[in-house]
Amino acid sequence: MYSLTWHESELDRLAEFYVSIDVPSRVRLANAVEALNKRLKSNPMDEGESRSNGYRFTFIPFFSVAFRVNESKKIVDVTSLRRFGK
Repeated sequence: MYSLTWHESELDRLAEFYVSIDVPSRVRLANAVEALNKRLKSNPMDEGESRSNGYRFTFIPFFSVAFRVNESKKIVDVTSLRRFGK
């Protein structure tokens, strides 16, 4: 099991977007974030595509997500959340 953290600025970005969308979209986003958090805590190396220096990149509804995995410390850090798609 990995420890998971989100940069505060990315949580703020997520919250700001969440309050701006309709209820069905909120449900979709909340479910996607919950599922992503579970995957990142259990096996982050299977999530998304690898990048250099331990970074990985994946997609959830509305956003692309960048995160860094520190294998030796079992830590996952969500570093970037960018609006993607509709």
